[in-house]
Amino acid sequence: MNCIILARGGSKGVPKKNIKILKGQPLIAYPIQTALQSQKIRNVYVSTDCEEIANISKSLGAKIIERPDFLAGDHSLDVDAFRHAVTTLNDYSDMVHLRATTPLTEHQIVDSAIRLFELNPDCTALRSAHEFSESVYKFFRKNGDYWDGFFPHLKGEYYNLPRQNFEKSYLPNGYVDIVRPEVFMNSDSFHGNKILSFVTPHSIEVDSMEDFKMLEWISEND
Repeated sequence: MNCIILARGGSKGVPKKNIKILKGQPLIAYPIQTALQSQKIRNVYVSTDCEEIANISKSLGAKIIERPDFLAGDHSLDVDAFRHAVTTLNDYSDMVHLRATTPLTEHQIVDSAIRLFELNPDCTALRSAHEFSESVYKFFRKNGDYWDGFFPHLKGEYYNLPRQNFEKSYLPNGYVDIVRPEVFMNSDSFHGNKILSFVTPHSIEVDSMEDFKMLEWISEND
């Protein structure tokens, strides 16, 4: 399989997020190293609009897909960047999706995900998630000055029930996803309607400086 890592240059929450230094390495180094260590991944590509990210990625052993600016804005979608990658490479084989923003990954776990995916040819994609400490049924949404539950069709104060009353909830974490071009090149859907589940250890995805500081603390105390 090919591995695609999306790494645009712009980031509002954490400036230059994809090359921010963690334990002496830019974040982009971590998924590249994981992919290169994998026994299941044959090519590692970084799709980027940023020359600095491209140069760093090449020095680490990745190949570069030059992404146009209109596919690298704040509101650009991953699926459009993947469509561009497929068209550029002219390769419609299944693709592993790793992220610089989820850097602390292990190649053995990625390979396990690929093996599971290969054993389930009817699935339209695989996505990773970890078990969340609280049930989504206990979450609130803000309705003006007041709180509402997210599930108004449920009767009573269901959100006050013990979490053990509900099914487990899982948070998508970007540890490893696997996608099929035959799905997203021919429809509006990125992952399709049969998404294979893959549970990983708890993982931090960097969307803010608070996330990055937590990641630093974890990596320094690991």
